[in-house]
Amino acid sequence: MFFTGRGRPAWDMALRFASADREAREQYEWATEIVGRDLIALTTHRDPRVHSRVEVQTVGHPLAAAIALDYARRHGLPEPAAVGGLSLGEMMVAYATGALDFETMMRLACERGRVQGELAAKLPRGGTGLLIGSGADGARDLCDEVSDLGAIQLAGILAPDVFLVSGFEPALSEAAWLAREMGWRWIPQPSEAPWHTDAIQPAREAFEACFATHPVSAPKIPFISASREEPVTDEAGVREVIGQSITGYFDVPAIMERLQQFAPGRVTVRLTPRGSLGRPDIVPPGTVMLNVPGDLPEVLAAIEAVDAGDAAVGSPVRW
Repeated sequence: MFFTGRGRPAWDMALRFASADREAREQYEWATEIVGRDLIALTTHRDPRVHSRVEVQTVGHPLAAAIALDYARRHGLPEPAAVGGLSLGEMMVAYATGALDFETMMRLACERGRVQGELAAKLPRGGTGLLIGSGADGARDLCDEVSDLGAIQLAGILAPDVFLVSGFEPALSEAAWLAREMGWRWIPQPSEAPWHTDAIQPAREAFEACFATHPVSAPKIPFISASREEPVTDEAGVREVIGQSITGYFDVPAIMERLQQFAPGRVTVRLTPRGSLGRPDIVPPGTVMLNVPGDLPEVLAAIEAVDAGDAAVGSPVRW
C-alpha cells in the first residue's frame, strides 16, 4: 500500500466515502469535532483555490485517505504486507500501520498545515515544478545553472525521469524556461513555497515540538519511509521520519522497490485523492487506485487474481 504527498486532491473524495456507509459518516463527523467544522468544510470546497491551500489540503488529504482506508478494510481489503509513502503521505502511513490513531493524526495534520501555511506567508515568492525527461543528472545540472538567481534544488524523484524541483523566484522561472529550451517538459505546480528544502526547516521544528506532546505507537505493519532504507519499527523512528518528511528528499521508485521486497509480485494499492500524483506517467505497473467506493471491487478483484496466479504484476521499478 502506498500513500502520496500533497497534490491536487478531489474535493469530494471524503464526501463520497462518507456517503457510502454509516461508519464512514460517523468518522467524518468525528473529524469535524477534532479540528472544527469550518476547516473540514473548506477541505470539501469546490473551488481549488480554497481546498488546495496548504493549511486546508494538509487536513483534507489525510481525512479522505483515512476514511477511504477504513471503509475498504471494513469491506474486504486485506491487510497490506507493508505500507509506504512520501511527504504528507507518511503521516497516513503512520495511521495505516497503527502508529497513530485517527484523532492524533487529524490534530497533527491540522498543526502541520498551520505551521507550513504561516511560514509560506513569510517567505519570498517560490514554489515547485515537475521536470520530465531530463534524467537525474540533468535535473541537478539545471538547478546548478540557475542557482545564482536564488535557492533551488532537486527535491525528489516521483518516477523514472519525473522530478520535483523546488526553489525561489526568479530561479524557478528561469529553470522552467531553460528546461523547455533543452527540450524537456516543465509543469508548474500550485505550491505556496519551495517545499522539501531547507527553507521549510522552521515549520518542521515547530511541527516536531507539537508532535512531541502527542502519543505514538510502534508500527504493527512494516512502515516504509522515504528517508530510511530499513522499515521504521519504533516510536522514536515514527517521530523522526514524519518530521523529516516535511523537508526531506524522496525517491518514489526506491520506496516502491522496498515495498515489493515484502511481497514480490503483489498488487500495490495506491490510496490517494484523484489527481494527487495519479497521472499514468507516474503510476507504476501493478498499481491499482482506490479513489472512490466504486473502485473497491476492482481493487479486490485485482488482488484476488494476482494471489490466485491468474494475473501477473510487473515490478514497480521497471516503469
